[in-house]
Formats: sequence, C-alpha cells, structure tokens
Amino acid sequence: MGVSVSKSTSNTNNTEFLSFERRRVPRHLRPLKGKSIERQLPRSDLEKQNSPCKDKISRADKQHTSTSNSINTLIPHENFRRLDELEQIFMDHSTSGPQMFRWIKGRRFQNSDDICYPLPNDQLEIDRQRVQLYIIRWAFESRHVVPPPIKQKLNEGIRVLNVGCGPGLWVGHPIIDMAEDFCNSTFDAVDVCNLIPRCQHSDRQTRSSNPLQQGPDNLKFSLHNILMEPLPYVSNIFDYVQQSITALAYRAEDWPNIVKELSRVTKPGGYIQLIEIEMYPYCSGPLGESWWNEILETIRFERGNDPGVATRLGDLLSDADLEDVNVRFVSIPIGSWGLDIGNLWKQNVYAFLDSAATFLIQLLGITNSEYKKRTQKFTEELDSGQYKAFSNIYVAYGRKKAITTDE
Repeated sequence: MGVSVSKSTSNTNNTEFLSFERRRVPRHLRPLKGKSIERQLPRSDLEKQNSPCKDKISRADKQHTSTSNSINTLIPHENFRRLDELEQIFMDHSTSGPQMFRWIKGRRFQNSDDICYPLPNDQLEIDRQRVQLYIIRWAFESRHVVPPPIKQKLNEGIRVLNVGCGPGLWVGHPIIDMAEDFCNSTFDAVDVCNLIPRCQHSDRQTRSSNPLQQGPDNLKFSLHNILMEPLPYVSNIFDYVQQSITALAYRAEDWPNIVKELSRVTKPGGYIQLIEIEMYPYCSGPLGESWWNEILETIRFERGNDPGVATRLGDLLSDADLEDVNVRFVSIPIGSWGLDIGNLWKQNVYAFLDSAATFLIQLLGITNSEYKKRTQKFTEELDSGQYKAFSNIYVAYGRKKAITTDE
C-alpha cells in the first residue's frame, strides 16, 4: 500500500497532518531496475567499476541467522537494490565486537550501568528497527526524511550528524543511504551501542578507538553516550543534526539538555530534526486501550521516560531558541484495514511488545504468563477487524539562529 496524502495545516508550529489511503507503492520506494549484466560479471571486472561512494561495509566473519519473527515475512524485499543486500541486512551481529552483553530469557542486552536503554540489541530487535525505519520513510514518502532546505545542500556538500543511529548499521539504514547518495557531504553517527562487524575489532582496546569507520568512506561511527558527557565535537560544526526514535533512551527531564547539546554542535543557520513515535496506539479497542494505558503510565512513572514526547518536539526546539520550527505528523494504520503498511506496522507493534517484555514484566510486577495473556487479548481485539487502530509519527525541525554582525 502506498501513501495518499491529504494535508491540513494549522498555524500552530506549522503542524501538518498526513493520512493514507492508496494501495500502490510510492515512486520513491519502488525498486531500481536490476542490473543482471553486472551480477554476471567476474569479480575482476566488477572491481574495475569502483565509484567514489561505493558501499564498503565489510562482509568478513558473517553468520547468517534464520528467524521465525513474523515481521520479516512482510518486508518488501523488492526495495533492495542489490542481490547481496539481503545477505548483509540479515547478517548476525550478535558476535560482532568485544562489548560485554547480558542475556535475559534468550534476549541480548547491553551490560552497562551507564546505559538505561531497556530494549535488547539482538538480531530480532535489529530486524524490527530496520522495518520500522523503512515504514517511516514509506509513510513520509521520502527516501531521505530531512528538512526541505537541507535536501539541496546535501548535494552541494555539508556536514551531518546522526545521534542515536541504533544498534547496528546495515545496508538500507537511512544514514548509510544518505552517505551513499550524497557523496559530497560527510556524515558522523553516534550511539551507545556498537555492533559493527568483528573485523573492525582486534581486541578490547579497539572498543574505545574513536571514531570507528563503518560503511562508505564519508561516514564515521563513534561510540558515545550523550547522557554521560557532551558530544565529542566542537561547537558550531555541523550543518544538519538529526535524532530519531529515542523516547525510551531519555528521561523526560533529559530532553531540554539533549536538544541544547544538539544545538551546540549545529552551525548558526543549520538545522536540527527530531523524529519520534507517539507510543500510544489510538482506537485499538477497550482491552488494548486499558493495556497500553497501564504500560505507558508505568514507563512514565517507573522509568521517567516520556512516551508522549513526540507531541512536544516542536516546543523542545522552540525552547532551545531555534526558529522557523515546523512540525508534522503522519497517522499509520495498525492492521489489515491499512493494507500493506497497516500489516507492516501491526507486526512492528507486536514485535515491540515482544522486545519490551523483559523490562515491562518487571516494571508492571506481573508474571510472564499474565503479560502474554494481556498482550494476546490486545492482539486478538486488533485482529478482529472491529477497530481501526493507528499510531502517530512526528517529525519536527528548526533552524539555529544565524549570528548577526549588526553593531
């Protein structure tokens, strides 16, 4: 299903609402035509066809995993541009790097007191996030969800920072696609979790090497926790800074300082963009509404996160003294009533509940069987077709004020 856009604009923060009704895949996400001749060329000939931004992700030490996670069965594989991309995307990162992890009920988590992120960083969660990012790009009808003023500048050549790129970089990751598509620009990505392939590490010492290169030559990855210390960059250095899907990574009280830190490293006249999912699924039915209210209130009071921070992104940017703040949101259907994108998003919601089970069971003070029972009732209610549930995804961007020379 594609995205049919009906827009209504309000004056408050330039908020724009988009809804979906078409069945066709949007033009920007249709697959490029395959180059069968290139696939048949010998390796020696292929090596001659080097381009300045050719993907250089290492393919050493790969371990392929087969997973029964149903979210993978709905991925529109035709979106990938090369035959070997599927192999890279499903690469098992679980043995990559010397980081210390802990396993709880078969799921892998980071083993660090300094990192409070509650979701696992194993292959199942990486796959879920990969599909989630695909859906966001599909929903906003753009291969690159960036502020309009930035798109032309990316072609000309600017410096970009991605904060919170997620556990692992894969072919098709938005920041890698940007690095490949905009060869004149340079990109930095930071995250608290480093799951780049093992060949990048020879011993534990390399874990602290900063930055670590992964992917195209114009992309650098650095291991960094913005909650513990400032970003490892001087002030006023980036033309564009973006951050996505971090509601569970920060406490509500952290957000103002986080946005101020993003602003610090942004050049005057540069842009900052935030993307967040409003965690509450609307119109899911009485059982679902009760279950999600309990979950989100527990997250809010027990962890200090703000599940509804998506609705306040514009205010956060304005409070950080950014100007020309623009906010828009997309409503994503949950379930078959939303056709392809609805089914994909439903599987993402189910996969999230599975990934979050470990910490939610503890916070809610219930048994594993009770959690499964409550979740099953929610899914059955959703699958009944009686309710047209949906989620909202918000994108907000603003411009850092330029330095005036008037005296």
